[in-house]
Amino acid sequence: MEAPGWIDSERYDIAAKAASAVKLSLEDEKSLLRTLLSDRFSMKSHLETKDGVVYELQIGKGGSRLTRHDDGTGTKARASCGIWSEGA
Repeated sequence: MEAPGWIDSERYDIAAKAASAVKLSLEDEKSLLRTLLSDRFSMKSHLETKDGVVYELQIGKGGSRLTRHDDGTGTKARASCGIWSEGA
């Protein structure tokens, strides 16, 4: 399944407050966020665990030879688009 074209350009902020001031675990926060998205946007999701092959990248003995990408063109990666912040 391919993502719609707007997925790389549109950004939305979700402002919400917990009913309690009790500090929640990250798992509890994720659960509340899934509930909020389901209630407000009829989003459906499920959690699934699968066994599979995993590859690990490690820095070699000579150190990293990667160079920083700073030309201002941005990225198409969606994994780091969101910002999770507390309070405000």
